Amino acid sequence: MKRFILSILAVFAIAAAVVGCGSSNPSGLPTGNTELQGTWTWTEAGVTFTFSGNNWTMTSTIGDQTSGTFTLDSATNPKTIDLYFATYSEPQAASQVVGKTALGLYLLSGTNLTLALGDQGTARPTSFIEDINTTTFNLAKGSNTNTGSNAPAAYNTAREEMLNAVVAYAVGHQGNFSTLPGILTVAECTDCSLVDMNALLVSNGGLLRAVPAGTYSTAGMNNDNCDGGASGCLTNNHYVWIINTTTDSVYSKCMGNDCASNDASGYQGIWP
Repeated sequence: MKRFILSILAVFAIAAAVVGCGSSNPSGLPTGNTELQGTWTWTEAGVTFTFSGNNWTMTSTIGDQTSGTFTLDSATNPKTIDLYFATYSEPQAASQVVGKTALGLYLLSGTNLTLALGDQGTARPTSFIEDINTTTFNLAKGSNTNTGSNAPAAYNTAREEMLNAVVAYAVGHQGNFSTLPGILTVAECTDCSLVDMNALLVSNGGLLRAVPAGTYSTAGMNNDNCDGGASGCLTNNHYVWIINTTTDSVYSKCMGNDCASNDASGYQGIWP
């Protein structure tokens, strides 16, 4: 039975929060940005980049979307990419990101693409090694869907987002967790509590930009993660998220007849 232990000392990086140096959108965008055209997916992180003409879009599995224009320089070694941000998925940070350019490197090898993008206020990376100022994306040609072999990866992305948000909340609240009133008995414990999604949302000072895809809702019941007043859960989704505050552990439970198991934690054969 898979259990995910929370570490209050852990530091979690958010791949989508990549912003660049303070230059504006370069004029005279070239028409020859053909090398990266198409869709590229980092399945494990649930991130998809699409390059079309001189435009780029980054989309996550929870529906967040960031976009802008880009330029390439394939004559340098390594090759360079500049991503100009015209929109940004997180409204609270948009004013600091929109209108800026992320300076980066790219390496194209067959159907694999590696991007290394510098953080705001830093120079262009000199290598593809990820560090405190550089985020590296490992992408493969093709689209990411939440079916078949991609479904477990989509679940894992939602799980990581949940863990990051729960840990960040606990760090900011003297070790306390965001839970709903009442006790939920599951296979792992008799005193678990549902995660309070509403408390974890960015709009309320948390880390979640939206309720993660797959989060379950049942009208009139007290066993889903929309009970805290959060919006975004759908009745055709399957997972509830639970905290054991005694062991500082987070579990997911798959609800309904379509699940491989309603008692085990982890991906249960369906998404969302």
